[in-house]
Amino acid sequence: MALRCFIAIEIPEAIKKAIVSSIDSLKKSGADVKWVSPENIHITLQFLGETEETQIPLIKDALNKILLPYSSFYIKIAGIGCFPDTRRPRVIWVGTEESQPVINLHGDIAKAWRDWAIRKRRKILLLI
Repeated sequence: MALRCFIAIEIPEAIKKAIVSSIDSLKKSGADVKWVSPENIHITLQFLGETEETQIPLIKDALNKILLPYSSFYIKIAGIGCFPDTRRPRVIWVGTEESQPVINLHGDIAKAWRDWAIRKRRKILLLI
């Protein structure tokens, strides 16, 4: 069974509540936006797409190895935007200030994911 997966940073409840308060105000605009439920608010580091459930333990093990050198860090929520444009918003996003630990973590995860995807493709090609 395939699951829609991504790697993300959880956001503290107090920050989620502030974001939800902003969402409640934005909902009053009547924009045709698919609103995210509060429990699903997060910071995406890597979208994995459709992933076989059997691969999840392998991905978790790889992530644990990537995370070993990292310690706790702060992220400052800053900025809000939308696309495709402000007249027809479909997605509204909340940003963060630039954070070197997040940049490094994202880079490490993206590289590991690319390497894993290349190995997976090579394996598929060898089977054909």
